[in-house]
Amino acid sequence: MAMQPSDLRFVVADRYVYKIANSLNEPDLGFRFLKTKYDEEKDPIGDMLVDYPEFVQFIDFFTVNWDKVKPISITEIPDLAKDTDKRRALFGALPASLAYNKFGIPVKEETVRMIQDWGESHIDMTFTLMKCPVAKLYPDVNPSALVIPFVYAVKVACPSTGSIYYIQLPTDAPFIKDPDPVSAIAWTVYTRVDYSQIKAVVRQGDIINIVTTVGQNSKEVLKFVEPYHFTRGQYLEKVIFQS
Repeated sequence: MAMQPSDLRFVVADRYVYKIANSLNEPDLGFRFLKTKYDEEKDPIGDMLVDYPEFVQFIDFFTVNWDKVKPISITEIPDLAKDTDKRRALFGALPASLAYNKFGIPVKEETVRMIQDWGESHIDMTFTLMKCPVAKLYPDVNPSALVIPFVYAVKVACPSTGSIYYIQLPTDAPFIKDPDPVSAIAWTVYTRVDYSQIKAVVRQGDIINIVTTVGQNSKEVLKFVEPYHFTRGQYLEKVIFQS
């Protein structure tokens, strides 16, 4: 028997399973999770199908229903996941903007001039360090049981595309204690390539591509070191934004 949309599943953290469609092949909760996860992308259905190639045969089902389905709101998650581990998994599977658009508090904002399109132009990029009260994400949990008061993210606003996205950050990093939005976005570049062999870091949204000085036919050998995060200075020196 051929597969139906009702056979599709959205799985979170390898253990929480949600149906994409009900027995009547109508969108179910799993579809809403997909809509929430990808709706901010330029090509939401296309990007979703890249991550879930097994859904490609049902592209008509997703196309017909995508605009009809309502995304999950942050206030619904406590009812969908009473268990704190399950709720944490859902927050991890959905875009950070879900929480920060609703409860986010700006900590510090900084605008810096960055190289764009391999030096053909420059662009003023604004980075904002944001915090979100954990108590807002777990309103039904006793505050004394919450280990940390806030979670953090860096908000990136690109004036050329109008896109805004958030990247989660560690809560104990130096750039959190001494707020520094540029150091925060720099931390998101993580590599093993020796810095001396990095020609540029090309960034398009949250997609990062390391370009090295070692050519395909070069006799030079690419050096790898212990994994490290970029510093503020390294980020400003090497990163090129691709429009």
